[in-house]
Amino acid sequence: MQVKGNLGKRCWVMGPAMIAALLCVMSNGVVLAQDNAVPATANAGAAAGEVKPDHSFWLYDGEQKIRLLETRATIEASGSILAAYGASVHAYAVLADGGPSSPTRSTNRMPSFGEVMVPDSRRVGEVVQLVKLEVEKGHRKVQVAKSGAFSGAQNGIPEAARIPVVFDAGRAVTYAGRTFMIYRFKPASALAPGEYAVVMGGHYLDFGID
Repeated sequence: MQVKGNLGKRCWVMGPAMIAALLCVMSNGVVLAQDNAVPATANAGAAAGEVKPDHSFWLYDGEQKIRLLETRATIEASGSILAAYGASVHAYAVLADGGPSSPTRSTNRMPSFGEVMVPDSRRVGEVVQLVKLEVEKGHRKVQVAKSGAFSGAQNGIPEAARIPVVFDAGRAVTYAGRTFMIYRFKPASALAPGEYAVVMGGHYLDFGID
C-alpha cells in the first residue's frame, strides 16, 4: 500500500492501528468477493450438465460485443493532517494502467454486461458492482474503504460511486460440484460520459463512455 499526502508525514503520530484496521477490513472483503464471483462462462471443456468459466467478460453495445479487460489496481491511502487527531483516512483503488482514460470505449449510454457466475448462496449485488471512477492527477480511482479513530474501519465502495443496475433473473448452472447463478446486467439509467469499471472482488474491468 502506498501512503499519500500529509498522511504519510503524520503516520507516526496516529500509529499503525488505523492503517492496519483499514487494510484488514479491505483484505477480508476482497478475499470474500473473489471467492464468490467468476467472470463469464463457456461450455467448452465442461462435463455434461456443467459450465466452465473462461474468464471473459463483455460489454454489449447493441449488436457489438466488446471484451472488458482487467486493469491492475493499487491501493493508496490518503488523509489530511487532521488524520493524526482522529479524522478519517480514505483508501482508494487506483487503476495503475492506462492513465486518465480507459482504452476501451463506447458511445452507448445504455450498454449491458455479462456474464458473471455467483454462488446461489450469495446476492449478486453484494459481489458485482458498476462504479463511476474519479479522475485525478492523470489516474482513475475509486474509494474502497475508510477508517477513523472514532468511526472505525469501513469496507466498501460508497453509494455515491455506485451506479444502480438491473440484473436479469439469472439461470442456475453447476460448476465444480457447486450451484451458481449466471447473470447479465445493465445500468438502471443512461450513463453519463466518463470513466467506469465493473468491480468483482479485487478485479477492475474498466471502460469509458464518450
